[in-house]
Amino acid sequence: MAEYNSTTNTTNTTPPERRSGTGIAFIVGALVVAVLVLAWFFFAGADPDTSATTGGGDIDVSVEAPDTGASEAVEGAAESVGEAAENVEGAAEEAAN
Repeated sequence: MAEYNSTTNTTNTTPPERRSGTGIAFIVGALVVAVLVLAWFFFAGADPDTSATTGGGDIDVSVEAPDTGASEAVEGAAESVGEAAENVEGAAEEAAN
């Protein structure tokens, strides 16, 4: 009888590890942002006014309201409220008696 050879050849191959490179993308992005921020400060072209921040300038502001008669209206309203309070007090005393 013939001999049967039951040898099986199996080949396992592991695919190479794939890297996406996201780490280098974050580093490049951070460098681009840093360069843009520095360029903004260097090329802004405006000289800051240091007198306002160091207290070198005196500022004097005076505002005068025009006379519109509002003060008289407020005084009249206060008198009306006072009279109304006296009327309520009198009515309460009458109701209590």
